[in-house]
Amino acid sequence: MAPSTALSQRSSPTQRKQVAQDKTHPIQDTLQQQEDEFSMAQLWNGEYSFHPARADSNPVAGTGFIAQIAVVTFSLSLSGRLLARPLVLFSWHPLSQISGLFLLVQSILALQPTHTAGQKRVGQALHAYLNLASFAAFTAGFAAIYLNKSRSGAEHFASLHGALGCALTLSLWGQYLVGFTMWATPALYGGAARARAIGSWVFYVPMALIAVGVLPRIHTYKLGFSKKA
Repeated sequence: MAPSTALSQRSSPTQRKQVAQDKTHPIQDTLQQQEDEFSMAQLWNGEYSFHPARADSNPVAGTGFIAQIAVVTFSLSLSGRLLARPLVLFSWHPLSQISGLFLLVQSILALQPTHTAGQKRVGQALHAYLNLASFAAFTAGFAAIYLNKSRSGAEHFASLHGALGCALTLSLWGQYLVGFTMWATPALYGGAARARAIGSWVFYVPMALIAVGVLPRIHTYKLGFSKKA
C-alpha cells in the first residue's frame, strides 16, 4: 500500500475534508481573480463572464452599440446646431436636456447586462455616478427654461410640451429618489426583492412621458422637409 493511501485511510473525516477544501482554494482564487479583473471593455464587447454558458443568456447582449450610436448621433446633431448660434439663457435648456439624456443612456448601458459580482460592482458604481450627473443636467435644463420664462414674463407650463416636461421632471426626481432609497434603505419597501419589483413602473412611466413630451415638438420643417410657415 502506498504511504499516501495509508495516510489518507488513517486520517479523520475532518482532516480529509480540510485537504479537499485546500485543493479547491486555487480554483476559487482563480475565479475571483478573473472576476476582479473585469473591465468596462469586456462589458461593452459583450464579454460578460469567462463562463461560456453565460455568453448568450441575455436577449439584448451585443446590441448596446445601437443605442450608443443613436444617442451620440442625436446629441451631436442637436447640440451642434445650438452651439452654432450665440448662446442665450434659453440655449441651456436643450443643451442641458441633451446632456442629461446622454448621461442617462450611458448609466443604463454600464449596468446592463451584468452577471458576475465584479461586473455588478463596477456597473453599480458607474450607474450611480452617471445617474447623479444626469439628474444635475436635467435639473439645470428645467431651471434654465423656468428662469427664461420668468424673465420674459411668459406663462409657465402653458403648452403641452411645457406641461409634460414639468410632469416628466417631477417623475424623474421621484425616480432618482426611489432608486437611491432602494439602494440605501431597501427596508422601506419591505426588503430588496420588493424594492426591485417596482422597477418596471419606475422605468415605463418616465419613458412614456418622454415620448409624449417629444412628439409635439416634431415638425417637418425642423427635419428639413418643409419651410416654416
